[in-house]
Amino acid sequence: LARTFAELRRVDVGFDTSNLLVMRITPDAARYRTPAQTTDYYGRVLSALRELPALHSVAAVTSLPMSTIGSEFTRPYWREGARPEGNAVPEASIRMATPGYFATLGLKVIDGREFTDRDAADAPRVVIVNQKLAATAWGGENPVGRNLVLDYQQGPYPYEVVGVVRDDRHKGPRSEPVAEIYIPHAQNPYLVMNVIARTNMDPLAVAQTARANALRVDPDQPVHSVTTMEQLLGESVQLDRFAMLLITLFPLGGLITAAGGVYALLAYTVAQRRR
Repeated sequence: LARTFAELRRVDVGFDTSNLLVMRITPDAARYRTPAQTTDYYGRVLSALRELPALHSVAAVTSLPMSTIGSEFTRPYWREGARPEGNAVPEASIRMATPGYFATLGLKVIDGREFTDRDAADAPRVVIVNQKLAATAWGGENPVGRNLVLDYQQGPYPYEVVGVVRDDRHKGPRSEPVAEIYIPHAQNPYLVMNVIARTNMDPLAVAQTARANALRVDPDQPVHSVTTMEQLLGESVQLDRFAMLLITLFPLGGLITAAGGVYALLAYTVAQRRR
């Protein structure tokens, strides 16, 4: 168990977990009713955070790796012109991300590009996929510049693939990579988002200042669950840690009991032989 736990801590989750601050924001749906209002709000929040010199880069995503907060769902997809028959249509996890998300997370873009400010609401619909989805839909071919049909919201619709990112272990070191599709947040604004910031110091040292800057945009919107990616990584293996500690306590208790018994027996024997 100890070796298993140590190996889990060494598993490559696909991105850089160090110096990464995490905040969750849950705006009021009555206050931000339209997609434009949501996009504008998060644009101002990210701009306010970028004012802090300690933050290298800032971005947001709906579902963050190893986080239990956020929108996590799947939708059917297929390569344009090659829809599978019957019930064989695969599904992928859908995530909305702002420009700079992959650079901030440390998730490498293998082919193509990241999202930019040009991927706005009125721009052509684009997506970024991970390696697993690219291999499933296109095999060994490069999907950048091709169309991926996604059955989402208004029915099947073709999206241009503009990038391919490395696979990540979204549920933690024990999980395997799954097919993932990223959509620009401006093209499909979501209210509840996970904001991440890459820092040049201990993330917790700048956490309160970062939270205050985010609240300055709209003090009525909750900015909560401030933590670090390292802490989220630790929480993802906490059951393994607990099992290791629990199983360690049993033999330790047995050892202490045995040592006490041996001492008592020796002490009794010595007492009987004393004049």
